[in-house]
Amino acid sequence: MNFSKLTLSDIETVRRYSRFNADRACDLSPGCLVMWRKFYGTEFCVENDAYFSLLHGEDGRVYYNLPLCGKERLPEAIAQVYEHCRRKGEQCSFCTVTEQYLPLMREVLCDITVTEHREYSDYLYMADDMISLSGKKYATQRNHISRFQREYADWSFEPINGGNAARVAEFMNGYCEQYAKQEASAAADCAMALEVLENYDIYGMYGGVLSVSGKVVGFSLGETVGDTLIIHTEKADRGYLGAYQMLTNQFARMYGASAQYINREDDMGDEGLRRAKLAYRPVTLIKKHTVCVGE
Repeated sequence: MNFSKLTLSDIETVRRYSRFNADRACDLSPGCLVMWRKFYGTEFCVENDAYFSLLHGEDGRVYYNLPLCGKERLPEAIAQVYEHCRRKGEQCSFCTVTEQYLPLMREVLCDITVTEHREYSDYLYMADDMISLSGKKYATQRNHISRFQREYADWSFEPINGGNAARVAEFMNGYCEQYAKQEASAAADCAMALEVLENYDIYGMYGGVLSVSGKVVGFSLGETVGDTLIIHTEKADRGYLGAYQMLTNQFARMYGASAQYINREDDMGDEGLRRAKLAYRPVTLIKKHTVCVGE
């Protein structure tokens, strides 16, 4: 297995194989894999119609993603990763393995240790719920949206395109300065969103921008994989009350109608973000695990 660095130009290769990802998680989507490639030093190779990828964790270890391939090929592909590690004398570790694939991991690999990581669990919602926000359980979100519409009557929501991408990037730069966090992943998150905006056609994502009187106050970026709309980025100016609720609902309305589910990704252990995402009543949390052989 000859791995090479994943680059932006490889996104079409990722897109061809991402259709084999059946767990609705964000990690093996084209956008997520390519956006985070620099932060994790992601490498990949394609062999016998299977896509293999690895990343370098913040703990200094090498982790492999679940191979992307057909269901019949997957057991062999997992075993192939193990044999690759054994020949290299490496610890064989897989990351972001969802519950759906744990039985197969136990079947193919011997003596494994499974560790769940709650902070990486994806929040999965019914698309219809995020669009309609109907019922008592969404009364708070509807109230925030109504307040936003009353206070900022001259609001608009439109797709990101060549005419407004520069304004969105300018907003993102200001957002990163205003809400700067010390974690390296936060700085990477800002850089990745800017890269998508600068290479919008290559990424092929959906983008929506929320404005008030022509001023950008929020935007979202996402993509559809199978029956799921995955939202990779949601940024809004907190000074505009209800902006986040408005942004989330408008993006779902514009791009979620043909999806069955909406994945708003994880909370990275941030308590405020966790409360906000739980408030939308996810239909489930897609739990993630590391699987290490011989530990």
